[in-house]
Amino acid sequence: MLSISKPIRGYDQGEYYLRLAARDDYYLEGKEPPGFWLGEGTRAFQLSGTIDPEVFRNLFRGLSPDGNRALVHNASSPKRRSGWDLTWSVPKSVSTAWSQATFGIRQKIEQAVNAAVKEGVGYLESVGVVTRRGEDGIIRERAKLIFAAFPHSTSRALDPQLHVHTLL
Repeated sequence: MLSISKPIRGYDQGEYYLRLAARDDYYLEGKEPPGFWLGEGTRAFQLSGTIDPEVFRNLFRGLSPDGNRALVHNASSPKRRSGWDLTWSVPKSVSTAWSQATFGIRQKIEQAVNAAVKEGVGYLESVGVVTRRGEDGIIRERAKLIFAAFPHSTSRALDPQLHVHTLL
């Protein structure tokens, strides 16, 4: 299931996702796995693999990955709409099976969930998002998007609930 948040306001709102993500042995630390990059827009900035927190913060503020250039007219404004949280959730039965599985099976389930999210993001990019530019925004073209994906394994009530936040 996919749920889409209201626009995220304020550039510090992304800190929630970074706080939950671990860097290495997340199973041992009781944290969530590290986030990773998705979307065609990642190529323009050579983003791949695990999310670097500083790069994430800069992009969430509307700045280039190195923080030296504004990418939008209201970059770094605390009032700007920083993005949306598209949350992909699996059925409860999958989360329950994951919670009772061995370490190796858990990893396979997580890999399958992440692969499904990647496919879903690809589909959204192919049919759902256009950008306007030019005088009066007349020129429309398919947008190349950057998503910061953060896998989570529990609900806020700490019940097993595999889901992936993809911040656009």
